[in-house]
Amino acid sequence: MDSNVYLGVWTNWSNGTVMGSTLTTTRRDGNLLIAFTGFLIPFVASRFWSIICLIFHIHYSSVKSKDAIHHQRQILLRNSSSPETGLLSLFRLFWAWRKSEKEDKRHFHLLPIILIAVCCVSAFTAAGGFSSQISTAPGDEVLMRGDNCSFLQLPTNVLGGNLTSVMSGVGKLTSQSVNDAANYAQQCYSADSSGILDCDKFVLPSLPTAVWDNNTGCPFQDDICRTNTSNLLLDSGYIDSNDDLGINAPEDQRFALRYVLQCAPLVTQGHATEVSIQNRTWVRYNYGTLANEPQSLNFTYETYGLDTQYPFGVIWGTGSNLKLSKLFSPTFQGMPYSAGADFVPLLQLFRPDGDLNLLFLSGNGISFLNSMDDDWYRATVPNELVNFAGEGTATSFTPVEAASPMGCVEQWQWCNSAYPRESGCGPLAGFMDALFGAAALFNLTQEDLTNGTKTPTAAGARFIWSAAVLDVGVASLHVVTAQLGAKSLASQALLDSALQYPLPLNQWQLDVTNWFNTILAGLQATYVEMTTGITDPALKEFAMTPSNAGEHKICNSQKVLSTSYSSFSLFGLLFTYIIGSLIIIISFVMEPILRTLQKRRKYKEYAILEWTTNEALQLHRLANEELQLGTWSGCTDMIPTTKRGEMLASLDISDLDHPILAPVAEKAKQKNNPHGGLRESSMEQAQQGPKLVFVSIANSVDGDTLSGDQADDDARVSNSQPPSHSQQSLEGHGRYRTHITDEYLTVPDHSDPRLQSQPGVREPFPRSGEVDESHSRATYISLNPNSRLI
Repeated sequence: MDSNVYLGVWTNWSNGTVMGSTLTTTRRDGNLLIAFTGFLIPFVASRFWSIICLIFHIHYSSVKSKDAIHHQRQILLRNSSSPETGLLSLFRLFWAWRKSEKEDKRHFHLLPIILIAVCCVSAFTAAGGFSSQISTAPGDEVLMRGDNCSFLQLPTNVLGGNLTSVMSGVGKLTSQSVNDAANYAQQCYSADSSGILDCDKFVLPSLPTAVWDNNTGCPFQDDICRTNTSNLLLDSGYIDSNDDLGINAPEDQRFALRYVLQCAPLVTQGHATEVSIQNRTWVRYNYGTLANEPQSLNFTYETYGLDTQYPFGVIWGTGSNLKLSKLFSPTFQGMPYSAGADFVPLLQLFRPDGDLNLLFLSGNGISFLNSMDDDWYRATVPNELVNFAGEGTATSFTPVEAASPMGCVEQWQWCNSAYPRESGCGPLAGFMDALFGAAALFNLTQEDLTNGTKTPTAAGARFIWSAAVLDVGVASLHVVTAQLGAKSLASQALLDSALQYPLPLNQWQLDVTNWFNTILAGLQATYVEMTTGITDPALKEFAMTPSNAGEHKICNSQKVLSTSYSSFSLFGLLFTYIIGSLIIIISFVMEPILRTLQKRRKYKEYAILEWTTNEALQLHRLANEELQLGTWSGCTDMIPTTKRGEMLASLDISDLDHPILAPVAEKAKQKNNPHGGLRESSMEQAQQGPKLVFVSIANSVDGDTLSGDQADDDARVSNSQPPSHSQQSLEGHGRYRTHITDEYLTVPDHSDPRLQSQPGVREPFPRSGEVDESHSRATYISLNPNSRLI
């Protein structure tokens, strides 16, 4: 069956036109596609996060001076490669500032972007999980190819030596189909099955039973049933050709099928006659006349009497099995159809709206360990059970009669799903009457079904083919019981060495339920076997093959389950790959577009340049350039470069808690003077450093403005550091608010009594002009107007 699977794109109509689009591949190709999709989702997540970072980086960008949290957030947005790393870094930033800013709540400004990162991580984690639904949503459903689609049209004109081979092939095919259905029913329909067989073969493991009523009245005339209150009615409900049987089709091209089975044990009084033939006792049962037999025969069924079935009494280990025999009587146009019947029933048994099955159960030497007062088994006669070796005895029970009859009525109903259920169904009747009664619903006449039509409509062609396949299939009670005999009984599970172990008192109802399940399992298999076709060379000439477009369509519409292939939701694949590709493309073109707008139209110049310079390599350039190291180019590109051979700064780790960048020359000095720190070398370099220019400066202390003269008197200065463009905190110098017009400011210490307590070295501070860095040894702080120093 797996070799007939269609590979490619098809529509699974169970999920609709859009969601049902399915791609079926080999398992190997499917695994590769799943792996690639699993790789794509995280990549798309990282590219989507880069779009989010760019948008919010530009949104938060400002030419005004901002605090450290703002700039650190901008740097993290620029350099986080995925939502996971971004979330972790932003949370660390939030936590760090939470410790140092206990009274200031500025770190709460990080919460919006943290929340967005959480949403991003959650959404793409879920997307990664749901990406597996691309494969699991269609399940293991695959579409079969109907290249060899056919079914067996029973031969009627076989002559000579071919007869043996043909009938052997037919018998083998029927036997295999019925046994497969029985085994499948036992494993997949029973609540206490062992589960050894695989039930993942059809689109449904089992067809549901809509009604199981074991307290119904007699399905025949009341006087012929053994009871009028505890008979059995089983109803499958409407079985959808697509959802239940796997015949893939849109809703307006489907059919529904209903199967009903009613059974009741029958009385034998007045219908049984005991006769002796050649010193053997026979019991004959009369429930109608045998078809195709002389009218003089006044019985329907005969079997050995009890004395012949148990010739040596009850001996443990003798006997083979229970005996089950069947007689079948179909109806057509409300009358018994003798052409296909085993017998014509009595009026008491006749049902114009169903096909009749008569079943006889005989003990055939089987002993029952317990008294069995079941309405059909009726094994209540006590006997002495003798061991086969003649040692030891026990009490056992045998049937009351030579054979116990049961009558069952089968009914079928066809519906066209294109119509409402109330008006789109034919009559509930015997198989042929149900078929002819529904013909009009499929644009056919009864003559079309009888004589055939060369140009049926699409609906008509589907109906004719489906009905013909079912007609020759094994989904009927008389085929199941004729083929399996007593093996079709559920009681066989408790039979061993001609001894029947204790059974429930409603065992006959369990047997009928098992028949019903076997028929449903056979119905599931019928259309799958049709798609597979006839493979026996001896039967090829009797194979019925499709002859029109409608029949070919059904042959190529069968769905089954298979783990040897992978089926994907095409909608899911396209959605994932198209949306993912769009996100990837947008993420790569968004930045170049913004750069072009910035260069040509001056669009958000500062924000876009800040995005560029906050990149890790550009920050590295800025740090080295501030130390006047390197001749840099590509300062607004992704990758800045220096001239060949130029050395850049490395870390000064003399203070392990506060590493800084140090020029290469100072590293060389450290090598020559291992006892001197880099910071001392740095001071020596500063004493020979360049001259800095200062212009007019105004200062205010604790909100009071100092005059220019006061500001020029002298100054206290701390230990020198190279001029820097970064803000620094002044420990011990009080709270200052400065308004300056120059880039650099030397921390002042005036004669104002409020500043006398500040430590430092008193040195003159010029009003303007050149200041020698080696003379001032001052700490320089880069400030913008209105900035605050704490």
